[in-house]
Amino acid sequence: MTLPHLPDVPRDRRRTATIIAVGALGGLCLLALVFGVKGLFAPADGQPSGGSSPAAAGTSSTTSAQPAPTGTDTGSQSPSPTSTPPQAAADVVQFASPSGNIRCAVSSAGARCDIARKDWSPGPKPAGCVADWGVGVFVDGSRAGLVCASDSVDGGKALKYGKTVTRGDFTCASSKDGISCRAADGHEFTLARASYKVS
Repeated sequence: MTLPHLPDVPRDRRRTATIIAVGALGGLCLLALVFGVKGLFAPADGQPSGGSSPAAAGTSSTTSAQPAPTGTDTGSQSPSPTSTPPQAAADVVQFASPSGNIRCAVSSAGARCDIARKDWSPGPKPAGCVADWGVGVFVDGSRAGLVCASDSVDGGKALKYGKTVTRGDFTCASSKDGISCRAADGHEFTLARASYKVS
């Protein structure tokens, strides 16, 4: 049995077909690589990688806050009920102290600053706090207090001494005495390595 004779395809057409096939295969491989790498960096919890909606200054929804009295010794005060700081607005700005020890975020919803090294104690952990207690302080439109959080503020570029950042009714200022954030209604905090103050 003989096979039917196939028409002879010119060599130039075979070369062009081969180039097109190799190019298409290469393009598919490149797309697979791009989507594969993107998948490696996607968050495992299904949240968008463009950012989270942090509370008052870059915290997650698991964050709660504890209002605290003015001063550095809160141990003698009975804990107030745990409350949740407001969610950050879209205009959130993050910054750090010049030393990098304090990292803050402020938006038109409030402000929060976290501190890495401190010489003061936040006092006993309230019963309602199931995360890290006293990692920072916050202020919103109705109160200021210590933070109970399982995450931290990322911070950003250093805010030089004497400079301020304002978002909505909240203004944060950097000085050699620490970072201070104040709401238009008068609630405020000052955070430094040596001490903190909320009112």
